Amino acid sequence: MKVGPECPACLVGRGLLEVQKATGNRGKQLQTMLKIIKLMEEKLGENSVPAEIGTLRDRVIRFETKNLDPYRFVKAESNKLALKLLPKLRRKIRNSRDAYRRFKLACIYSTVGNKIEFDIPDYKFSLNAVGEALLETNFGIDHSKDVYMLLKKIRNVLFLTDNAGEIVFDKLLIEQLKNIGAKVTVAVKDGPVLNDATLEDVYQVRMMEIADEVLSIGSDTVGLMIKYASKKFLSRLSEAELLIAKGMGHYETLTEEGLKIPILHLLVAKCYPVARSIGVKRDEAVILLAKSMK
Repeated sequence: MKVGPECPACLVGRGLLEVQKATGNRGKQLQTMLKIIKLMEEKLGENSVPAEIGTLRDRVIRFETKNLDPYRFVKAESNKLALKLLPKLRRKIRNSRDAYRRFKLACIYSTVGNKIEFDIPDYKFSLNAVGEALLETNFGIDHSKDVYMLLKKIRNVLFLTDNAGEIVFDKLLIEQLKNIGAKVTVAVKDGPVLNDATLEDVYQVRMMEIADEVLSIGSDTVGLMIKYASKKFLSRLSEAELLIAKGMGHYETLTEEGLKIPILHLLVAKCYPVARSIGVKRDEAVILLAKSMK
């Protein structure tokens, strides 16, 4: 997905909020923001992918402020709060009347978990509102039935996580994938980027107790860019028969990669460019099954 007219302001504005988290030194804040502006002048164009520019921006912030993970505290709190909700949601899934209903409900919980995100301009989220979000989210696209039928024919699933906290709800979906008969490999970011999950979060929420394998993508990118991925991850990708991709960053990058396997996008369209690209309203959620959309 290419940048929209709203993207430059968002990329810079989100950068400022992150810089303010990373350091309280006003001089360092200004110096870092000037470096971000220079980056935008050099790299941002009409054919840019927002997630790739966001990746470069975050690398500048970490280098200039020496704060490797400005979101570390909020990520840990997100995981803790989501873990408290997990038993109740798991009971609701288990009480569903048939296997497809259990799968669909798990898809819904995993998708709505994508609301756990911070510092997007004009998008407000409170950790205390997670429970309400699970009840109030509208779905613009729901391909859960098609995905369920596809899972009857395949075995190897590669699951790309997005945010901390959100990965707790992903556990519910992975449980259902396993019940259907899938082998599930879960991939997280190799290093901190925004509030995305890393191996540290995986251990905190005990993802390894459910997934067949957990690994990193080999890079710290927003979304997935094949050119930065590790050989081990690429090997798992080559074996996958279904790629499940959480969040807007993965949508932005994967629509540019031209992969030939089916991709299940689970996300909440928290900005207008992503919403327009998918064909839904802003703040609507999607369970979108697609092949290459390049």
